[in-house]
Amino acid sequence: MRDLTGYRVGAGLDSSMRNIVGGMKNALLVDMRKIRWLAFVLAISALTAGCNKSVENRKDSTPAHPEYNYPYDKRDVYIEDANADLAAMDQTIAELTAKSAVARDTIKGDAQNKIHELRNQRVVLETKLEALKQAKAADWNGVKADYMKSLDEVKRSFQAAQQWFAGKT
Repeated sequence: MRDLTGYRVGAGLDSSMRNIVGGMKNALLVDMRKIRWLAFVLAISALTAGCNKSVENRKDSTPAHPEYNYPYDKRDVYIEDANADLAAMDQTIAELTAKSAVARDTIKGDAQNKIHELRNQRVVLETKLEALKQAKAADWNGVKADYMKSLDEVKRSFQAAQQWFAGKT
């Protein structure tokens, strides 16, 4: 058999050369299998890593403001954010008060009690914020932790009240 140039194909290849060429084909097939296996493992790893992140996010109980992890030297920013939280709570109380004003008479009493409880919790939180403003560097982390614990509790109460109002009005 001849190729396009007129030379005989396979002529001059001895058996050892044919074995080398055959071995190279087998090595290439093995390498291709390894590459496919590696691609498969990487794809599964990527999918699994994505799943783990969603599980971690569900278990995550970090505060709404991750910037609240500021040290004492960043307390001014922390206090500004805390004041913004209190202002948002005031806005929510105003909205819930407006909803309770137009609510049915059968739930008005319960609505007003819930709003009263939210106002009381907000006042306690504001008192803890004042203590935080007065805290010294040595006391900062402890006072801040106390404030953050109260903030989380108050936020849960606000969310529960908002859900209650959504179901009633």
